[in-house]
Amino acid sequence: MYIFYTHDYRNEKGESHRLLTEAIAAYLDIGQDSDDTLFIELGDTDSSAEYVYMAEGLTEMLMTGAQGKPFIPGFSPFSISHSDHTWAVLIADSGCGLDIQYPRRADRSGIARRFYARKDAEHIEWDPEDFFRIWARREALIKAAGTSVAETDLPSVLADRVTYRGTGYAITDISIPDTPKLCAAVCLEDNERGLRNE
Repeated sequence: MYIFYTHDYRNEKGESHRLLTEAIAAYLDIGQDSDDTLFIELGDTDSSAEYVYMAEGLTEMLMTGAQGKPFIPGFSPFSISHSDHTWAVLIADSGCGLDIQYPRRADRSGIARRFYARKDAEHIEWDPEDFFRIWARREALIKAAGTSVAETDLPSVLADRVTYRGTGYAITDISIPDTPKLCAAVCLEDNERGLRNE
């Protein structure tokens, strides 16, 4: 899997589309040979004109799924997230989700009781500082599963492997370079885990 990111995100019309095009061009340029997680800062990449042209063609085919998840027919699964000035996209071989969250003011207990799994909400009661880490893990699972943010029947995301609606998922906390306060998580389909009881 590859994670492309920038700390120069401006929440302007077309900015995410432009960054996705740049990330896809870099992805096409470097090839998909590595099994390692690679963090690649956008702006440091210098893809050839051929890959930029191909990426522009792909992003013109951008579609939105039933729950608002973007996809490009025939292209690798990807997941986009942004928080404040940081933008990132995960490109993987199978269903995936990425979420990033800078901590901010929020009714942590209220939100946890309303949306989080019971085990996760209880965890927040005794460790409120873990709220955004769990939020990022939950959102990454939601994106990988292609479900709604308002979904309330999600399993606890405290474990690194979960089953949701018969499909297994692996959830991992990640650290994007130069973001010590950022909570970030990726979720990948994990076919070895699917259909097992919790």
